Amino acid sequence: MSPITTLNKKPFKIAFSVLAILIICGVISFALSSIFWYFYDYNSNESPCRSRIVGYYSLWETNEVTLRQLRKFTHISFVFLDFDENGNISFSGESEEKFLQMKRTASSIRLEIKLMFSVGSYSAAPRFSQIVAERKKRRFLINSIISFLDENDLDGVDIFWMWPSKQDRRSYIQFLRELKKSLAELKIEKRRPEDYIVSIITPRNPSEFGGFNLVEIMETVDFINVLTNDYFPTHKVGPRSPLYGGLEGNVDETLKYLSCKTENSRKLNMGVTFYGASYLNTDLPFGNNSIWIPMSSETKGPYIELRGYSTSDEKAITKWDNISRTPYIWDNRKFVTFENERSVREKMKYAEDHNIGGVFIWGFDEDDDEPTLLNVVSSVDLCRGSSLMTYNCDFKTTTTTTRPTTDFKNINTRLSTTAITFQSITTSKQLSSTNASSEDGSKLLPAASCGKRIIGYITDIENDHREEQLKKLTHVIYLFATVQDDGSIKLDNERTEKRFLDLKDKAHSMRSDPKMMIGIGGPKTSDRFSSIVSDDGKQKILINSITSFIDEYNLDGVEIFWIFSNKEDKTHYSKFVRELRKALNSLKSLKKRIADYLVSIIVPPHIAALEDGYNINEILESVDFLNVLTSDYLIKGSSGTPIGLVGPQSPIYGGTHGNIDETMKYLACKTRQPSKINMAFPFYGSFWKYASLPLKDDSDEVWMEQENAAGPFVVQWRDIVLRNGWDKSATRFHEKSKTSYIWYPETGHFLTFENERSLAEKAKYVKEHQLGGILIWAIDQDDDQSTLLNVVSSADICSQKEKDYINYICDK
Repeated sequence: MSPITTLNKKPFKIAFSVLAILIICGVISFALSSIFWYFYDYNSNESPCRSRIVGYYSLWETNEVTLRQLRKFTHISFVFLDFDENGNISFSGESEEKFLQMKRTASSIRLEIKLMFSVGSYSAAPRFSQIVAERKKRRFLINSIISFLDENDLDGVDIFWMWPSKQDRRSYIQFLRELKKSLAELKIEKRRPEDYIVSIITPRNPSEFGGFNLVEIMETVDFINVLTNDYFPTHKVGPRSPLYGGLEGNVDETLKYLSCKTENSRKLNMGVTFYGASYLNTDLPFGNNSIWIPMSSETKGPYIELRGYSTSDEKAITKWDNISRTPYIWDNRKFVTFENERSVREKMKYAEDHNIGGVFIWGFDEDDDEPTLLNVVSSVDLCRGSSLMTYNCDFKTTTTTTRPTTDFKNINTRLSTTAITFQSITTSKQLSSTNASSEDGSKLLPAASCGKRIIGYITDIENDHREEQLKKLTHVIYLFATVQDDGSIKLDNERTEKRFLDLKDKAHSMRSDPKMMIGIGGPKTSDRFSSIVSDDGKQKILINSITSFIDEYNLDGVEIFWIFSNKEDKTHYSKFVRELRKALNSLKSLKKRIADYLVSIIVPPHIAALEDGYNINEILESVDFLNVLTSDYLIKGSSGTPIGLVGPQSPIYGGTHGNIDETMKYLACKTRQPSKINMAFPFYGSFWKYASLPLKDDSDEVWMEQENAAGPFVVQWRDIVLRNGWDKSATRFHEKSKTSYIWYPETGHFLTFENERSLAEKAKYVKEHQLGGILIWAIDQDDDQSTLLNVVSSADICSQKEKDYINYICDK
């Protein structure tokens, strides 16, 4: 072997040794690193932040979805696929073509976006409730969802059930768990690397979450789409999606409630809509630190407004409300509420600051071609924000915005709102006995001890009712089940049904056991009564529908809410009530019920209307009581239109246009049964602008021609108490009419309303004249302390006189 060959082997040995050492060190380093990161991850509670931008795409979208839009989203869900009573899901109308178009467009970025579909709709709630409660149908719906998802190669499903009731809580979470389990099995079967997605939608107001077991739902679903838009309540004008402000809810209150309740804000998606709403013939809702005003009689809306509604001139006059953080246009008495770059940026900053996991967008096709609003949304990285809970979770107070008080006395210019913010006008005098019931509701109310009635209307458009309110009533009447053209009755929508079922469950669970009734008709459908009761076939349908409704929901009775019967209806109405009584008596026998089912009717306050439209004595043979609408003398007796006067809405005495004493005297003398007559107490007021003072101490007249005054505008008692603007020290009491009022001569504002003193006078009248009870319109218009209800429920309206003693001097 040559010397050269020997020398060449040495470097190879050295290199090999170094390489072996490096490999060994690398293996050790990798092992140590893996062990370190394993234990780091194991002990860390944080998971990678993945913010979401979810788009709802529907049949109603006016434009086709574009690739440019889709690239901005993390998830797209097609809404809606509805299902039948058996749980079989299917497309409706042209929705299948819309779905396929969306799917084709998204196919080019398949790895970047999750494709989902939404099962349900706004109208599907009754079917959801029935199906998830029954095991076989629940299984069929789940199988139908699985099959559709598999056949179309989708990534997940969104459950669009907005308002499950409290009775649905258990079956809803059971359905979601079984759905999630079935999707996990499909994942294994398909050898899919990622889990299938399950999401749900929720409503906006905390009062609407009775059907959601939020903590358990959070453990099952991947995220929740929160419908933080359309906050405007019925009959009010204001921003559709206020970030802050107002007493009817806002984005901040909703997301705070859910974040605190679930302790998992990362699973929440904040809702943003790319379309707006408009109202015609309205004053500006912003001002005096308020964001809502009641709709006047001439206001029309809301109308859906698409993104492209604004002309360049209109865009130039867009203004900003700093309380609600929303833009608006108010021009020629047209109010438009919508989102623009500034408001969307504010919402995205809010989501970032409060660790909200994502947003979901409805109506993204209404964005412009840029797309401007979608660019704002996608430009914000929600993972840059706080990773901690940023809310102060104290539910004792829910209002997040503090506003200064406004004093009307210093206003010299025309007020631009029809509903003004109010300061509490509650008088300092409080009754010491505010609840005749014990805490468990076992004691009788003072009125109930002698068979008198305290009846409460609860509506489908006002505020939430509370169990402590129901304890102070003998009867509860829910308004309304509406009458259809064919004579059938129904609850109009999911919200109405939810409120009704919640009320029924509360009433039936109480030891005080108030009688639960349903009001049939209402202002929207009362005009159908005339043609129905005059047609034997339709009348029979109506009666059968009422008895079936009472039987199905285990109710105690029905109120016929037909205020303005006329001369042609008198005979038909009496016959209808007789036949209804017979049908309910038959149902009583069939159900082996001990107590009779209750029947009541509402009647107008004006004597002329009573004489024209009602055979009162014939009707009283079939009904248990009359509710007399003595809460509103501002309407004409036969038409329901305003009388064109300014004055007290519910005077006991005085005036030439009717009062409580005249009405009750007529009915008591006519029927000789005052124990069947209930007097209405309004928990709302009315006010006018630019009016003169109608009440004079030296005159028996309590009314004045309206002339140039604007109004009347209705305002709830709770609004009067909770809002700013009215000075309670300015409250006056008119001795002749026994009514309370506030009058500002500088601005011509006249407010007529009930307070503790005026209600005490009315309760005294009920007792003195042996009337059967009190009707409250409406319980949900009272304040949170139940100020007015406490006055009414604690009043002693019992008398030592015999039941139907007539304490009037009746004309012969």
